[in-house]
Amino acid sequence: MRILVAVVLTAVLWPAYAVAATGDGDWRHKSLLGLRYNRLGLSWFSDTGYRVPLSKKKTLLLKNTYVEVGGHAKVSPASFHPGVYAEVVPIAPIRLRATVMKLTYFGTYTALFDFEEGQDADWSDDELDRIEDESLARYGTGLEVQGIAQLRLKFGKILALYESRLSYLKVDDVKAGNTWYETTYDILMEPEDGIHVMYATLGFILWGNTDRDMLILGTRYQRDSTFETDIQRQILSGALLWRPSKSSWFWGAKPTFGFLGGGYLEDQYREGEPIFHAFMVLEWAKL
Repeated sequence: MRILVAVVLTAVLWPAYAVAATGDGDWRHKSLLGLRYNRLGLSWFSDTGYRVPLSKKKTLLLKNTYVEVGGHAKVSPASFHPGVYAEVVPIAPIRLRATVMKLTYFGTYTALFDFEEGQDADWSDDELDRIEDESLARYGTGLEVQGIAQLRLKFGKILALYESRLSYLKVDDVKAGNTWYETTYDILMEPEDGIHVMYATLGFILWGNTDRDMLILGTRYQRDSTFETDIQRQILSGALLWRPSKSSWFWGAKPTFGFLGGGYLEDQYREGEPIFHAFMVLEWAKL
C-alpha cells in the first residue's frame, strides 16, 4: 500500500504541478452532486483547478490533451474530505489522475464507527441502521491517496470506457484488529486498507456529440475489491447520460445528468437486490 502512495505521488502529482506552473492555461470548476439508493447516500464532489493544454494540434490522439492541478473536496452529511489533485491526459484516449485527501468524519450517521469483532463484524444494513439510530458513531480523521487510470475509446456512435481506481485509506484511532465502515465506498475496511474499484462501460450515442449536447444509453459493470478485509462486490447497471445545451438555469455551466439502475451480482448482504444512482455534473471552463 505504501508503494502505491509513492507511485501516485511521484508519477503523476508532482510532475503535473511542475508543468502547470510553467504553462499558459485557465481556471475551471467542476461539481458533481450524487445520490445513491441501497445503501442510501448523498455526496458532493468538487474540483477547482488550473488546466494547461499539452498540444494545440487537433489530431485524433492529441486533441484535448492537458495537465490540470487544483483543489478537491468530497462532502457528505457525514464527512468532509478536502485535498489536492493532479490530472493528466497525455493522449486523448488516456486519462490519469492522482488525489490526496484529508479524511474527516463528523460522528454522524455511521461515520466513523469501528467494530471490535474485526473481519467477523456484522455490517449489514440492519446493524448500520442501529448504529445510526443510537448515535454510536464518533468523530474521526484519516488519509486517502487515490490513483485513477482511464481508457476512453469511440467508434462512430459506440463508446467504450475502462476505469481502474486504486485507493489507500488510513484512519486514526482505530485499534489494530478492529474494522470500520467507510461510507463513500459503503464497505468494511481495516484501519490501514486499500480498495480497487473497476468500471467497464459500453454506450451508444442516441443523438448529439460528446463535445456538445448528447444523449447516451449504455451499460456499466462495476467490481469492488478490498485488500485487507478481502470483500468482493459486483454490480451490473443500465446507464442513461444526458448533456443539454448550456442554459441560463445553470449560470453558464455545462450541465450533465446521469442515471444508473441495476442490481448486485455479488455482495455479502445485498446479492440480488437493486441499486440506483442519480447524479448531476456542472462544469465551468475558463473562469
